[in-house]
Amino acid sequence: MSDWPTSWREALLRQCGIPVTRFALDVLSAWRKSTPLEPWTNNPLGMPVAGTRAPNVLGSGYAAFPGMDAFRSAFALFLVSPAGRPVFDALATQDKPSVAWRAAHALPWPAVKTETNWPAVILDLIPTASRPLPDEDTSGTARTSGTIGVSGKSRSQGSAQVNASQQALIALNAGTRALQGIIRKVT
Repeated sequence: MSDWPTSWREALLRQCGIPVTRFALDVLSAWRKSTPLEPWTNNPLGMPVAGTRAPNVLGSGYAAFPGMDAFRSAFALFLVSPAGRPVFDALATQDKPSVAWRAAHALPWPAVKTETNWPAVILDLIPTASRPLPDEDTSGTARTSGTIGVSGKSRSQGSAQVNASQQALIALNAGTRALQGIIRKVT
């Protein structure tokens, strides 16, 4: 799966009993853009493993759902919990991106620990005239789980290790075949 399913936002809102409004659709879209997960996880909003019965995505704490139906069911259950009620209220009764951001940012979900101001794209929905622009973070404390470039030296060392491992496996496989031939002849 290379992209998120079409109409996932509308289906999610309907299953959760939230009116399908432009505001709710925009918030869910921004939330998904802020979440560092791929479509194969069927987890566009970054739900955690805890309480979902879904497998863990590569030990990250994010849930990997078998399908979007499972994600929608888990999210609907989450919204009726005390922790999810502010998110439900923000999507169902509000029209302020700041309220939606506060509700999502307050969740103890994995992205809060790995992303600065997660879900930050929701903040982009706030008109700049209604809030002062934040100062740029020059302290070096900004976080992201984005990819890190690999140096040429590390890449060549990694390639050498992979080649050595492949040669060892080839030799081991040849030895195994030789032993199997001897055993066949003896028996």
